[in-house]
Amino acid sequence: MLKTISFPTLPIHPSRLTLVLSGCIAFLAPTILRAQVWNQWIGQDGYWKVSSNWTSDPLLPGPNHNVQIQSPTPVSVTHEQGADSIYGLYNDNQLAITGGALNISDNAYLSYWGGDAQVSLNAANLQAAKEYVGWIGKGTFLHESGTNQTTTLHVGVNVGGDGLYRLEAGTLDAVEISIGHAGGSGAFQQTQGENHVAQALYLGSATNAGSSGKYTVSGGILNAENGKIYLGQIGAGTFELNGGAVIVDEFVKNAATGAFTSSDTGILFVNKLTGWGNDFSINGGLAFGHVGGAAAGNYALGNGQSLAVNGELTVGHTAPGTLAQTGGTTAVADRIYLGRYPGATGSYLLSGSGTIAVKEVDVGYQGQGTFTQNGGMQQIAATLYLGRYLGATGAYFLSAGGLSANDISIGHTGGAGIFEQSGGINTVNHDLLLGAEWIPSSGGGYTITGGTLNVLNGKIRVGQVGQGVFDLNGGAVSAGEVGISSNGTLNWRDGTLTIPAGVPLVNDGIFNLFGGDRALGRIEGTGKTAVIGGSLTATGINQNSLLIGGAANAGFQSVSGASTSEGGNAITVPEPITLLLSGWGVFGMLIFAWRRR
Repeated sequence: MLKTISFPTLPIHPSRLTLVLSGCIAFLAPTILRAQVWNQWIGQDGYWKVSSNWTSDPLLPGPNHNVQIQSPTPVSVTHEQGADSIYGLYNDNQLAITGGALNISDNAYLSYWGGDAQVSLNAANLQAAKEYVGWIGKGTFLHESGTNQTTTLHVGVNVGGDGLYRLEAGTLDAVEISIGHAGGSGAFQQTQGENHVAQALYLGSATNAGSSGKYTVSGGILNAENGKIYLGQIGAGTFELNGGAVIVDEFVKNAATGAFTSSDTGILFVNKLTGWGNDFSINGGLAFGHVGGAAAGNYALGNGQSLAVNGELTVGHTAPGTLAQTGGTTAVADRIYLGRYPGATGSYLLSGSGTIAVKEVDVGYQGQGTFTQNGGMQQIAATLYLGRYLGATGAYFLSAGGLSANDISIGHTGGAGIFEQSGGINTVNHDLLLGAEWIPSSGGGYTITGGTLNVLNGKIRVGQVGQGVFDLNGGAVSAGEVGISSNGTLNWRDGTLTIPAGVPLVNDGIFNLFGGDRALGRIEGTGKTAVIGGSLTATGINQNSLLIGGAANAGFQSVSGASTSEGGNAITVPEPITLLLSGWGVFGMLIFAWRRR
């Protein structure tokens, strides 16, 4: 008894139809068959290129043939060489495509009549308009190498359809892929290779709640950079990211029927997450902002919501990315990148009651990064970098809330960075470094006009091999040590600077006092100290050059201390903006632009 099922525009072809009956159907219904003829495999295990294995003998299957591979006993057909074109493929047995190319102008069906069908593709090319793996029976596609191109791939189709596609190497190119379609059950397993999806990947049909689809990535790349992944439409959808990489423009999840799991080796590159509810968790890496689709990534996090990343979190991978957190919690086991690669920009906005716990943060890794904190708390177990590598720029703006890091390096290995603090509390457990000790082109600036900066157990190093500028314009600064290198400048205009008693300020660069009544211990080093306004009281000053007052600085009062020595001649100290720009190139202009924003 024949099953009643829905078919596409191809003819219903039950098992055991003879060639004569096929010919009668073709004669009676030429508009349905569109002048195609049925060509059936009649041999035992054998090769496609042997004409006696086909009912078309002495001819091989051709462009107008619907090829039927079906036998009461299992057979294995091997296409090993040459390029062949047929109209349609109906396979209920085993077909191995081990060489050459097979081009199907219409559709390819695995398990069309309910059998146990398999296609294996190895070092060959397959092309079809549409492919159905597990039409109403069990169908398996083993993609071992080579290329498979199709407009639409369905895996597990119709009620009773059970399909498996396993991609082990090679390339699959499709416009759309549907796993678990119209009541079927389907699975896609990707261990390596590349799966290119131009528009959409569906898991769990939108037309039948009984559908189920599962996609597992353990290696290789699933690339839907310009398309969408729909996880659980009406049917059940499961996505397992156990390795490799997934690149998608928008990842859409049905909260009721979609499930997502991950291991610590997989990476998700996405521009938009839709329908994930209050909590998103991934055991691998997560990156917002790639060049496909919208070419920009965005994510928002508020009260009662959480983001947990067990690997690395990137905002701005190869395109702009923004993460706005007004509340909730972000926990990142490894590091946060803002502006990962050249040309990318990454922005993080932290405010309200939001909290961040992370191992390390790179604001401007090789691209451009900006971190704006108007509230909340960020705790960094290791180092905060602003402007990490050559060509990178990083900026941190702290106006409220708290920041805690073991070290802060501003302008690290050829990069340029600035930190502007107008409020809040910045706690550095070890060192604050301006201008890296690695590359002379590095540049770092820190400006404080309000709030508190505590460098508890370490040193503020203004300029190392790179150049550094520290502007104290307000607020309170305390440090275990302060050192100004030959490439560094410290400008004290307002606010307080506290160094432990008996610890000298070591100045081998430029130290400028612009006003107020200031007191320090000893000032040591080979640098230049200039009291341009106000008064300075020190237990001792030992500098190569000492400038006291000046014609344009009538507010000068006095310099006093137990001992004062000066080597060389007094210097003329230019205005602060001149200090920033002269000889600083790109870094100076960068800081100037940010300060005028």
